[in-house]
Amino acid sequence: MRTVLILSALLGEAMAQEPAITMPEETAPGPGSGRRIPIGSYGEAFYLQNSEGTEEAQLRRLVLFLGHQFDERFRVYSEIEIEHGNEVEMEQAFVEYRHCPCLGARAGLVLVPVGILNVLHESPTFHGNERPQLDQVLVPTTWRELGAGLFGELPYGIKYEAYLLRGLDASPDPDEGRLGFTDDRPIRGGRLGGNEGSAESAAGVFHLGWSPLGIVDLGASLYYGDASQGEPAIDSVRVTMVEGDARFRRSGFEARAQFAHLAITNVDDIARARADPENPGPRVSSHNGLYVEAGYDVLHMMRSRHEVIPFFRFERLDVGFPDPTIVLQGGVTYRPHPQVAVKGDVARIDSGAVAETRLALGLGYMF
Repeated sequence: MRTVLILSALLGEAMAQEPAITMPEETAPGPGSGRRIPIGSYGEAFYLQNSEGTEEAQLRRLVLFLGHQFDERFRVYSEIEIEHGNEVEMEQAFVEYRHCPCLGARAGLVLVPVGILNVLHESPTFHGNERPQLDQVLVPTTWRELGAGLFGELPYGIKYEAYLLRGLDASPDPDEGRLGFTDDRPIRGGRLGGNEGSAESAAGVFHLGWSPLGIVDLGASLYYGDASQGEPAIDSVRVTMVEGDARFRRSGFEARAQFAHLAITNVDDIARARADPENPGPRVSSHNGLYVEAGYDVLHMMRSRHEVIPFFRFERLDVGFPDPTIVLQGGVTYRPHPQVAVKGDVARIDSGAVAETRLALGLGYMF
């Protein structure tokens, strides 16, 4: 997970997918700018209460960043994440070579460039204490994989990333605690990340971004890959994801929207291979999701360095169940500093048969 603008500046130049508008213009390079060995961190903690009266409080994640700028063209980037206070994982670890602004290469553990939050998911950069359901159910954030590819920035604000990656694994692995493909979160349990595992399946991903005016970011991604990892019973299972998103920020008003379509071929083969009625895998092959969100900084006209942003988000997910899941979420984000966010929100999640209301209060930071 890259720490958006601040860590990009610490590394000396903008990362290939750095947005023009994610944070306010006041966000500037910090004291660590120009260091050959920059460091950084981000984290988030929150309190959650649902309509059943269950209460939960946790340090959701703490991420430590360490990089090194070898020279003008070579650098290394690494992030270690501690989730729920005790789960340690590598988020990113890659070597990068930048020949020129329009052409660079990366190899190692990289983020799969699909959607907004899979790349830009530090807590101060989004509203609400929990990520949108779309980014938990369809786009399995945080989605990272071993691979290599090219990136760059072309004229007229066009950016691209293209990687060849290790594919997903539709089969469960109890030893690794991996569920494989499931009914409620189709591909999330198939992520391999940097863990030991088969590399007999490959995938490709291409992302295109465009910032035409400096106040709008548009993005589109295409992912396609094999998910069998050499298992003959599911050797025809393929995954395709098509995604599009948009972000806007101007004069205190901000909005974003995202759509994702996920298709899994031959899902019946997964169920036959498992012969497990409790986890047969996805029941249908096609899944869709979208959300739209808007907010306004009520202190903008006062030219305050603080931000108080009420927001509202609408989501709809069709993940193979008889009824779609509808999420209505509203709340307030307070930023006393662009890199610190205090959040409060209420979400109503209705899947037809089950409805739940969640109240969340939280704190996030990044540097």
